[in-house]
Order: sequence, then structure tokens, then C-alpha cells
Amino acid sequence: MNPLEKPQHLLDEADIAEARTRQAAPSGPALSHDEFMARWEAEDLHVHAEGRP
Repeated sequence: MNPLEKPQHLLDEADIAEARTRQAAPSGPALSHDEFMARWEAEDLHVHAEGRP
């Protein structure tokens, strides 16, 4: 493995481990991708309306 690829590989492994942990212990109801994106966009609009970056 190229030495420059190693940090990205480690980040990928960490992301995979976090995703598995979240999948194993969900903190709320399951959302479809469309529901998630709609909530995220609404939250983003709310934050910008308050003037937060």
C-alpha cells in the first residue's frame, strides 16, 4: 500500500466501524433516505434563518 493511501484507508475503516455501530444500536426510528434528506434540509434552512453559519 502506498504510504499516502494509508491515512485514507484508516479513515475508511473508522467510518465502516462507526456505521456498523450505528446500525447495531439505532438511536431512533429508521428513516428512508428521502425522509432523512428532507429533515436535514429543513434543519439547514432553520439554522440559516437564525443566522448561524
